[in-house]
Amino acid sequence: HTLDPSLALEDDIIADPWRPHHEIHAYMPGLGERTPFLDPSRIQLCQLMTQYYDTILLEYEALLADQTDR
Repeated sequence: HTLDPSLALEDDIIADPWRPHHEIHAYMPGLGERTPFLDPSRIQLCQLMTQYYDTILLEYEALLADQTDR
């Protein structure tokens, strides 16, 4: 929604008085009912980060080891 504000928001977002829809800065349609906490296993980004955790960790450690001027 940030990249294309003309995208329509779901009706329950617009009707929710606790979620001012004029100030939406991040919007992920398709997550279903909004709750304070989501099960990370339902979110593709979390699934991918879990799947590639070992690779991400190795790359992060390599970046830390490569700090020459910090």
